[in-house]
Amino acid sequence: MDKVANESDVNTRWQEMIDAEKIMMDDLCYIPVFEKGTATLQNKDVKGLVIRPVGVPYTFQYVSK
Repeated sequence: MDKVANESDVNTRWQEMIDAEKIMMDDLCYIPVFEKGTATLQNKDVKGLVIRPVGVPYTFQYVSK
């Protein structure tokens, strides 16, 4: 980008911007801008239900009534 800022020739500056964009697209990383929401209702008599925010959402192994 320093080359672009200091270049006076329009065509050369344009080519430098294209080259910089190619480099940025090759090094691009994706950042998620949303999260999935989940609502859960549970009967008061049900005990031991494990609810996780990541991975397998529910573990029923410890559930009892």
